[in-house]
Amino acid sequence: MRLVKLVLPLALLAYFVWNYVDADAFLSLAGKTGIPPMIAYFGSLFAARWLQAVQTRIALLETGVAVGSAEVFRAQLVATFYTMFVPGDLVGGGVTWYLLKRSRGGGAAIAMVLVYLRLVFLATAIPFVIFGLLMESRLHSASLFAALAVASVATVVATMPLVFRSAARISGNLIAVLSGWFGEGATGVQRALATVRECITTCASASLRSTSAVFGLAVVLHLLGAIGLWLAAEAAHANVPFHAFFWIWPLMIVVHMLPLSFGGLGVREITLIYVLNTLYATSAESVLLLSMIALLATTVLSLAGGVWNSFRAARPDEGSG
Repeated sequence: MRLVKLVLPLALLAYFVWNYVDADAFLSLAGKTGIPPMIAYFGSLFAARWLQAVQTRIALLETGVAVGSAEVFRAQLVATFYTMFVPGDLVGGGVTWYLLKRSRGGGAAIAMVLVYLRLVFLATAIPFVIFGLLMESRLHSASLFAALAVASVATVVATMPLVFRSAARISGNLIAVLSGWFGEGATGVQRALATVRECITTCASASLRSTSAVFGLAVVLHLLGAIGLWLAAEAAHANVPFHAFFWIWPLMIVVHMLPLSFGGLGVREITLIYVLNTLYATSAESVLLLSMIALLATTVLSLAGGVWNSFRAARPDEGSG
């Protein structure tokens, strides 16, 4: 399976380069890469990771898990390092969960908070997607907006029990009924369901200030993501209007969540060439350069995480600082 996940992205990337990219044109374009917007893009990624760490710290504090933003930031960078070798956004969340659990305990609460933050992130992306699609008349279609409506409702419904106490009570009652279906021999399952129920109640009991901060930071993260991807596109001379990235950015999030390739390699290129070339006549060379800039940024983040993790492993006495 790992071999398939290694070969698939390389095969997709090779297909993309072979069929769409002119090597001489790409090398010429690469020599004209806009350095200032690329540096600004790198900076936006680090700023987004720090704000994400602050957001996680705020949410965890409501569950009784006290952790510093720097520790969460470190765990996220280390998680980025591992996702370069094991595909899938779920793996990154798992590494973050393990590192925080190892130093702070409260594994169930941390897991629920990470799920909660991911749902909040997806839910707050919906207005950006709608705005971007409304600005792009060529994408107006009943089927597309119907699919968006279904996805939006599903995301909001999944998020509500973690935000509103009334929805949490309903979910808790449903979990209690589900737990009752299992016999006395399934005490392990019942304990797990009880833990999930408790975590849902805890998340929904968060203060208005904390919940507002979590949602507000999620909105800022989307803005930074869209601006960052636009800066990368400017560095690659892609000539894509800024408003397009309000929906292209969430699309890239979904692509990176798919456990198909390492760092979205291959899948990202095929997606971008289809979208950008079809809608904005962006050259394949610009798309490849944009993707290479994004890959370079991810590599820098992952190396920072790898170095930080090695430094921590070499000094175990400072493990939880």
